[in-house]
Amino acid sequence: MPTAAAVTSLRRLTIALSILALAVALGACGNKTKTVTRADTEGLYLDVGGLTYQVQVSRQLNPKGVEDRAYLKGLAPGTPPLKPDESWFGVFLRVNNEENHPIRAASDFRITDTQYVERQPCVPARGCYRPTALDPQINPFAYSATQLDPGELYPALSSPASENVTGGTVLVFRIPYGSYENRPLELQVRGAEVPQRSGIVQLDL
Repeated sequence: MPTAAAVTSLRRLTIALSILALAVALGACGNKTKTVTRADTEGLYLDVGGLTYQVQVSRQLNPKGVEDRAYLKGLAPGTPPLKPDESWFGVFLRVNNEENHPIRAASDFRITDTQYVERQPCVPARGCYRPTALDPQINPFAYSATQLDPGELYPALSSPASENVTGGTVLVFRIPYGSYENRPLELQVRGAEVPQRSGIVQLDL
């Protein structure tokens, strides 16, 4: 028959193991994050193809404004000027790789309004807009489909895009004013990895 001391030691061991098991369980729950493929507002984290995308802000760009002129640098030669019923629209993004392997950032973005139907081609006449190309060698704020190493944040800390008031790299779209009436506008992100993953964030406009 076990002694009182042995029983006490056994109880202490049992309690210690129970506490350890509870701590491990709680830790596991705390580290688990929900995968988000649709965000109803800017600022939320969107999980696409192993990367986390966050829209910092989206807004119309004024080509005559000092700050906004910098975001519009690097347009391809021959880019037609805006029509009277069009505006430049900027979406400022941050991207983070929380995986343990390198992943290339998305290169397929589109803004859609309420007139767009997914099975239709992405053309402006049907409420779907793709970014206008910017040269990142000329424009330090331009988004580029770069490869992110594990734990890497894009834009990099201390870079012009990161230190700027928007805190993100810019995608520039040309959107007719009429589409602003067909809100909400949504940004669709399609991952570069295969099989391709996608996510949607509703823009605060």
